Amino acid sequence: GCIGSEALQAELENGPKRQIRGMVISGEAVSGCTAPWPITNANGERVGQVTSAAWSPDLNVNLGLAMVDKSDWAFGTKLSVQTPSGVRECEVNKPRFV
Repeated sequence: GCIGSEALQAELENGPKRQIRGMVISGEAVSGCTAPWPITNANGERVGQVTSAAWSPDLNVNLGLAMVDKSDWAFGTKLSVQTPSGVRECEVNKPRFV
């Protein structure tokens, strides 16, 4: 027993509520992500946020890292992200650095 053992047991049984996922963001090169960009699903529900994004000249796509809710973190899930240049489609993907 320890302080927080109930919370640790619940986490073990239920798993995490959010995870870091790689994102491929459509369109032209994005500006730097200086504040979190909200992510929404097809129902318009907020399901996460992009915390880092940049254009990859080698892969010719925008790549990002995001914290995404369990309900929408499956690889290949199509979502929308609110960038400084407007809403763009994005897809949950494996982080490219792995």
